[in-house]
Amino acid sequence: MMSIPWGDVSTAYFSTGIPNIETYTGISKAVWVFLKFQGLFNWLLRTNFMHRMITKIINSKSPGPGDERRDKAVSLIRAKVSNQQGKSIEAAMRCPEAYSLTALTVLLIAQKILNGQYKAGYQTPASAYGEDLIMEIPGVEREMI
Repeated sequence: MMSIPWGDVSTAYFSTGIPNIETYTGISKAVWVFLKFQGLFNWLLRTNFMHRMITKIINSKSPGPGDERRDKAVSLIRAKVSNQQGKSIEAAMRCPEAYSLTALTVLLIAQKILNGQYKAGYQTPASAYGEDLIMEIPGVEREMI
């Protein structure tokens, strides 16, 4: 596991008011080793040659997983919230793959907006439609732990 500075931290704060949110993701051993020793070759990554080579590799790849891979994959989410008294609750969710989940959620929210269900001004999905919006997406399962 490694911490990641997702934009979700900002939207989660807006939705919940919780000021100290952390996000983590699972990584392979190879990625862990790469990141552990990255400091030894950061100088190389800053060279024009490597910049051109990495840009070429990135531009030759698909911007995300293909349909077949997305259809087989799932996203697993686990969350824990604790208050100042030390009480906590945890939940786990199983969802469609992340790119698919995003697309399905956008379509669901667009449908709600077209039906006149919206709040004016900046909103996150949760602040506009509540914490159970995600449960309207086919394939989403939530379990309280």
